Amino acid sequence: TREGVVFQEAVPPIAATRATPAETLAMALEARDKETTSHLTLAEFAQIMADLGWPFRPDAAPGAQLVEFLGAWHAEALKSPNDPYNFPPLFLAAMGRTRARRSTWPAARPVPRTCT
Repeated sequence: TREGVVFQEAVPPIAATRATPAETLAMALEARDKETTSHLTLAEFAQIMADLGWPFRPDAAPGAQLVEFLGAWHAEALKSPNDPYNFPPLFLAAMGRTRARRSTWPAARPVPRTCT
């Protein structure tokens, strides 16, 4: 308890289904070879979330806010790439780089690398 707020350790949800390592690999290989596995743009997905009650700010489009959020999430993950909690944004960015030439995922754009 801190300042009247009770904190409780987070517990992950129990998975409804399980996949073997071989099934997981098969799904990843299948997804890798497809340009897209969805017919939704990030803007469309954000609008669905807004329609379902997700609290977006009124000053910008929901899709733009998701781009902003994902970019910040990826930037933070880059600070500690070996932290397992940072795997999701790093993975999503890597998938975005391999899937479509014009991605709305901000981190999907190639990252300039310098050689010394």
